Amino acid sequence: MPFDKQIWLDSDTAIQLWELRESPVDLLPWLEITSNEKDELEHLRNEKRQTEYLATRILLRKVFPEANIRYNNNRAPFLHNEDTYISIAHSKKYVCLMHSKHPCGVDIETVESKALRIASRFLGESELKYISDEQPARDATLLWSAKESLYKLLKKDGIEFSKQLIIQGIAINGQRRIEASIITEKAYTNHELMYEFIDDQILTWVVDKKNECNAHR
Repeated sequence: MPFDKQIWLDSDTAIQLWELRESPVDLLPWLEITSNEKDELEHLRNEKRQTEYLATRILLRKVFPEANIRYNNNRAPFLHNEDTYISIAHSKKYVCLMHSKHPCGVDIETVESKALRIASRFLGESELKYISDEQPARDATLLWSAKESLYKLLKKDGIEFSKQLIIQGIAINGQRRIEASIITEKAYTNHELMYEFIDDQILTWVVDKKNECNAHR
């Protein structure tokens, strides 16, 4: 089975990664698809979206054989009848699925210049200092990915990335950590993210073991 990597963060939390090289036709034999999933798949006209859809559910069934993904009103995924949180991300090359007993968020991005071009839209003045002269595209992509992970953790619409998801500090050497804050009308919470470079990809994730994100809802 074409499966790339699994990162266990602790006994309850893991990230599964799949480098997409297959077509939907290749993947269908690996999944015992439900009638609901078949209907959802048929509504996806783009082949890449179909491949992502199938790969995500194959990864899910490796850990939770009977589980099914549902979506809330904000289109955030959750597991039906399971006491486990999930988060899903896609890039040009990868699909990743994170699961945990705690609220979590994961993102994966291909390093490219797009994040740098739009940096002023999602970064505040104080955050621009984290974009270096040496690797500006990589740094901007890392910042964007971190905020995407926070947004997936929060599961709340109407969030302004530049003002409500704030990067407070980044450790580049040694253990790769990002300190960040979420600011809403209901709460101010601090969160620690981790990140990893995988070739030209950046993977970021956050786990909220204190369930602090619930204060924003």
